[in-house]
Amino acid sequence: MRAILPQDILAAGSMMRRNSAGLRITSQAVDWPGVLVEAGQNDIEEAEGQLAGKHYLSLNLDDKPYAFEIKESRGFRSVVIPPQAIWICPANEVVSARLSGPFPYLRMSIDARHLDRLLAESPGDGKPVALQRTYAIASPPIGHLLKALVAEADAGNPAGLAFVEAATAALCRQLVRHAGTARAQSPAARGGLSPTAKRRAPELIDA
Repeated sequence: MRAILPQDILAAGSMMRRNSAGLRITSQAVDWPGVLVEAGQNDIEEAEGQLAGKHYLSLNLDDKPYAFEIKESRGFRSVVIPPQAIWICPANEVVSARLSGPFPYLRMSIDARHLDRLLAESPGDGKPVALQRTYAIASPPIGHLLKALVAEADAGNPAGLAFVEAATAALCRQLVRHAGTARAQSPAARGGLSPTAKRRAPELIDA
């Protein structure tokens, strides 16, 4: 019995894997705060009552669609994920699913508080960001950002945490755009000089 989602975001439930597992690349080895990415081939057959403790998204890396069954209020229904498309599961939602085939994937989990912090305009002023379960999202920007993060993890994070945080923040804004119940607002652009620059202006003129 193994997990459908990255191990660090599971809180409860049962799951079943196939006998063979695909290669995985994970950022857990480079210790990224609040973020985990992994890439490989799906070897999950079934998951029952999985509680995702973090926001989760999965990108279909294949050149063909795959289908899986997801349990909703009226029972299981079939969902098709096109090539290079994404599905999102918010934190603290219970997931039951049936999957078929060893399709290649790229998965990411983000701590909900970490996402809130990255989207806050200033420390302490951000309200919790609410996401909703969303399927078959066609978003090249999210795909490119995920692939960049996996490549960075595979290389041992030579660009450092600053790169990871910048890429993750950009990705989070895309997530809110496609799956947010309330959109994150970009900080308003403000013209003019900063207070520090204004204080120095007379000195610069006299120089």
